[in-house]
Amino acid sequence: MRVRRTHRYHPLPLGGWARTGRAHYSYLHVDDVARAYDVILHRGAVEEVYNIGSEDEHSVMELAGDVCRAFELDPAKAIVHVRLCA
Repeated sequence: MRVRRTHRYHPLPLGGWARTGRAHYSYLHVDDVARAYDVILHRGAVEEVYNIGSEDEHSVMELAGDVCRAFELDPAKAIVHVRLCA
Protein backbone atom coordinates (compact mmCIF):
# COMPACT_ATOMS: atom_id res chain seq x y z
CA MET A 1 0.00 0.00 0.00
CA ARG A 2 2.71 2.47 0.92
CA VAL A 3 4.69 1.64 -2.21
CA ARG A 4 1.65 2.30 -4.39
CA ARG A 5 1.02 5.62 -2.61
CA THR A 6 4.68 6.63 -3.00
CA HIS A 7 4.52 5.85 -6.70
CA ARG A 8 1.60 8.31 -6.92
CA TYR A 9 3.81 11.00 -5.32
CA HIS A 10 2.32 10.74 -1.85
CA PRO A 11 4.84 10.99 1.00
CA LEU A 12 6.32 7.81 2.42
CA PRO A 13 5.78 8.09 6.21
CA LEU A 14 8.29 6.50 8.58
CA GLY A 15 7.73 6.51 12.32
CA GLY A 16 9.12 5.07 15.53
CA TRP A 17 12.42 3.19 15.34
CA ALA A 18 12.18 3.21 11.53
CA ARG A 19 12.90 6.92 11.32
CA THR A 20 16.05 6.61 13.44
CA GLY A 21 17.47 3.84 11.25
CA ARG A 22 17.76 1.48 14.23
CA ALA A 23 15.03 -0.92 13.11
CA HIS A 24 16.53 -3.69 10.98
CA TYR A 25 14.55 -6.50 9.42
CA SER A 26 15.10 -9.51 7.24
CA TYR A 27 12.95 -9.06 4.14
CA LEU A 28 12.07 -12.28 2.31
CA HIS A 29 10.35 -12.86 -1.00
CA VAL A 30 6.96 -14.52 -0.62
CA ASP A 31 8.00 -17.39 -2.93
CA ASP A 32 10.98 -18.17 -0.68
CA VAL A 33 8.74 -18.26 2.40
CA ALA A 34 6.19 -20.49 0.64
CA ARG A 35 8.98 -22.86 -0.44
CA ALA A 36 10.31 -23.01 3.13
CA TYR A 37 6.83 -23.82 4.51
CA ASP A 38 6.48 -26.58 1.90
CA VAL A 39 9.82 -28.12 2.89
CA ILE A 40 8.96 -27.98 6.60
CA LEU A 41 5.50 -29.44 5.98
CA HIS A 42 6.76 -32.38 3.92
CA ARG A 43 10.19 -33.04 5.42
CA GLY A 44 10.14 -31.45 8.86
CA ALA A 45 10.13 -33.36 12.13
CA VAL A 46 7.18 -33.22 14.53
CA GLU A 47 7.73 -30.87 17.52
CA GLU A 48 10.82 -29.37 15.89
CA VAL A 49 11.25 -25.58 15.67
CA TYR A 50 12.24 -23.96 12.37
CA ASN A 51 13.38 -20.40 11.71
CA ILE A 52 12.55 -19.00 8.30
CA GLY A 53 14.74 -15.98 7.86
CA SER A 54 17.85 -14.48 6.38
CA GLU A 55 21.04 -13.01 7.72
CA ASP A 56 20.70 -10.27 5.09
CA GLU A 57 19.08 -7.48 7.10
CA HIS A 58 18.29 -3.92 6.08
CA SER A 59 16.99 -0.92 7.94
CA VAL A 60 13.54 0.43 7.17
CA MET A 61 15.27 3.64 6.12
CA GLU A 62 17.38 1.75 3.57
CA LEU A 63 14.28 0.05 2.19
CA ALA A 64 12.42 3.37 1.94
CA GLY A 65 15.37 4.85 0.05
CA ASP A 66 15.37 1.89 -2.34
CA VAL A 67 11.64 2.35 -3.00
CA CYS A 68 12.16 6.04 -3.72
CA ARG A 69 15.03 5.37 -6.10
CA ALA A 70 12.99 2.67 -7.90
CA PHE A 71 10.37 5.34 -8.66
CA GLU A 72 13.02 7.98 -9.38
CA LEU A 73 12.00 10.06 -6.37
CA ASP A 74 14.30 12.07 -4.13
CA PRO A 75 14.33 10.27 -0.74
CA ALA A 76 14.94 13.59 1.04
CA LYS A 77 11.63 14.89 -0.31
CA ALA A 78 9.54 11.69 -0.45
CA ILE A 79 10.31 10.27 3.02
CA VAL A 80 8.40 11.99 5.81
CA HIS A 81 9.30 11.34 9.44
CA VAL A 82 6.22 11.10 11.62
CA ARG A 83 5.84 10.77 15.36
CA LEU A 84 3.78 7.80 16.46
CA CYS A 85 1.25 8.36 19.23
CA ALA A 86 1.47 6.02 22.21
